[in-house]
Amino acid sequence: MKRVVTRLLTLLVIPQHSLAATAALPGQVSSFFARVLNEIVNPLITLGFALAVVYLAWSVYQYALGGDKLDQTKLKSSLIYGVVGVAIMATVFGIMKFIAVSVGQPESIVTNNV
Repeated sequence: MKRVVTRLLTLLVIPQHSLAATAALPGQVSSFFARVLNEIVNPLITLGFALAVVYLAWSVYQYALGGDKLDQTKLKSSLIYGVVGVAIMATVFGIMKFIAVSVGQPESIVTNNV
């Protein structure tokens, strides 16, 4: 019973602690974060998206050309990998946007290059 009460109280208190940390980062750290995002992370996300879409398009093209049964199963797995790659890159973009907004940066800092 004590364990259940402790877990319940923990679940009630944790959201209040996370809301307490709303202060923005100091100016130098914030500008460094913005610069790293703009010059390194955003181009890498854009490149990853481009590679994932090209891989997916190539897989669709190869699958549309047809082939034997063994080749078709390999191409189906390539299609799945392409879709998963695009989904992963979309998730990375969302996580970066969440982190940028969480530390006090505007949303536009993430979408400048994408």
